[in-house]
Amino acid sequence: MNDPEHLHQNIFYSIIDGVLLVSSSLTIQESNLTVEEMFHRSRDSFIHRGLEELFPRQPHVLDKVRKVLVTGACYHDVEAKGMRNTPSSRFPVNLTLSPFLESDDSIQGVVILIKNMSLIRELEERQRPTDHLNNLGAVTMGMAHEIRNPLGGIRGSAQLLRQEIKNKSHQEYLNVVISEVDRIDRMV
Repeated sequence: MNDPEHLHQNIFYSIIDGVLLVSSSLTIQESNLTVEEMFHRSRDSFIHRGLEELFPRQPHVLDKVRKVLVTGACYHDVEAKGMRNTPSSRFPVNLTLSPFLESDDSIQGVVILIKNMSLIRELEERQRPTDHLNNLGAVTMGMAHEIRNPLGGIRGSAQLLRQEIKNKSHQEYLNVVISEVDRIDRMV
């Protein structure tokens, strides 16, 4: 633990997210073991190769890396697709980009933290039908409420009319209206 270089190396390899060190020429200089596991590839297949090796056809990733190199700004929650050498090889990732500084504070490269978002996206996909059903339920309850309000008014008016009308056959018509309103109210 006294050797700072050994300590830094242990920290680098112990991080649970993928970590890449990218040079100013956009080549991958270093990675931790998580990157190998995440991308199902050995380090030899991407070390000293362009960043496009892991993130092909994604100019927005390269643009962000270039901006970090020029401005020293950090970027969080950059969405991208990682590329594996297996079937269904693309998978969602979330990137955090930070400048890699030398002791004189000059920018020597970019550190990229990679979070695999596959499980989170899968859970979101599973949640969508439930969200749809919840929304449908809320709309249905709102409609039921809007139907019941006028039904109550119709029923109350029919009862008042029934009390004022002396003709028995007309009162029967109003009894039918009241019973049908009650039936609709029970259905809703």
